[in-house]
Amino acid sequence: MITLDTLHVEQDAVISAVNATTELKRRLYSFGVSKGAILKVKTFSPAKNSMTITVNKTTMALRLDEAAQIEVTL
Repeated sequence: MITLDTLHVEQDAVISAVNATTELKRRLYSFGVSKGAILKVKTFSPAKNSMTITVNKTTMALRLDEAAQIEVTL
């Protein structure tokens, strides 16, 4: 199992599962983060505690603990 927080900058992946609380799932789904969506890692914060990704032309920031709940395939 690979999780989003382990990817590198400019790496593409397909979301295979979102293993988060109902509240977080709702927030992620509203941005297009759902099973089957293609994403790209854009940047990591200097402190390495958050990352920026692009999903379906939407750019969003995630904390790494949130990204760790998203399973992906390369």
